[in-house]
Amino acid sequence: MKNGSHLIGLFQGMFEKNILTFNPGWDSSAQPVPGFTDVRELQRRVKAAGITLATEADETTTGPASFVAIDPDGNPVLVDQHVEVSARADNLRLHAGDHARNGLLYKLRDPMTASKFGLVALPVVWMALVTASPNAAQSKSVVDGVFTDEQAKRGEAAYTKDCSSCHGAGLDGDGFAPALAGSEFLSNWNGTSVGDLFDRIRVSMPPGSPGGVPPQTKVDIVAHLLKSNKYPTGKVELAKELDALKDIKLELPK
Repeated sequence: MKNGSHLIGLFQGMFEKNILTFNPGWDSSAQPVPGFTDVRELQRRVKAAGITLATEADETTTGPASFVAIDPDGNPVLVDQHVEVSARADNLRLHAGDHARNGLLYKLRDPMTASKFGLVALPVVWMALVTASPNAAQSKSVVDGVFTDEQAKRGEAAYTKDCSSCHGAGLDGDGFAPALAGSEFLSNWNGTSVGDLFDRIRVSMPPGSPGGVPPQTKVDIVAHLLKSNKYPTGKVELAKELDALKDIKLELPK
């Protein structure tokens, strides 16, 4: 539901608790804004205020990332950034981001929570696009066939169960949850690693309970995403070990 610049997303039976989300760098129509405070800076300020986080963004990275805090009512607060901070935006971010930061701290310290209304504030993205920081040289490439057809089939079933309600059965998104297949997805991930993609899903998705989907299932979902983006299958399954996955370069399909 939308009223002016305010959005309310209703997800019956999807999450155990109510989730409030902040999306630095997006306006109410999920379009990039020219100046904002990066999620890692917001995280540093929230931690400096003495607030303990349930999950944290990796502050050595750039680009999209997220962190989760728990408000005094026990509900998760997700700060989920989907865009890169340009040099121009970075110069403007402190001023532009103060409102978001102050609103977040108010929510965490003295909330008028969504639980009082039985609503989830803002649609929640389970598996967002991310542009990860460059990796060291990898010895493998995803174009060489690094997952099996059987693994991708398992991942398709898991995706249908855990992800398709937001990202769509065809991985085409719903206007807020981004598409996970196609040229934009490929462009955002090009030059990163399969480990970056897996780690993003592993540590933060779904936002309300990242541990609700086991790592093996999440790596199967990664295999489904790769197959859906026209990458070839191989004879060996993707392992769930992060170091092994980071050794596999993501590049455009040939």
